[in-house]
Amino acid sequence: MKLKFMYVIHQDINDYFGEMDHLKHQIHQILNMEHNIEFYFNNNKPADPDDPY
Repeated sequence: MKLKFMYVIHQDINDYFGEMDHLKHQIHQILNMEHNIEFYFNNNKPADPDDPY
């Protein structure tokens, strides 16, 4: 009985951390996307030398 209970808790913890890893992965993807968008805009500025941006 006690062993089964410990196993259930262990499974819950594994599921929880599995979800955390999934969220971490999603957050990394979003941050990478933002970084890529910034990189794109910073490196595709108009060629006009009078344009300040």
